[in-house]
Amino acid sequence: MFPIKNMNELLHFFKSEIMTTTQVTEYLNVSRTAVKKAVSAGKLRPLPIETGNISLFLRQEVEEYKKNLRKK
Repeated sequence: MFPIKNMNELLHFFKSEIMTTTQVTEYLNVSRTAVKKAVSAGKLRPLPIETGNISLFLRQEVEEYKKNLRKK
């Protein structure tokens, strides 16, 4: 990680490194149910942040998950 110095850097970090469930489903080309199953199985981990009913994921972990899907 890198230190965030100002609001612009924070916004850039969120836009480039954080994904919503909707973005994850589009990136992986899967349903929301498939994402929920991956979370339940411990294959994807949402960030432990109170956001109501929106789950957030680190892009790096989603990309790693996608690589593992291709290997199967």
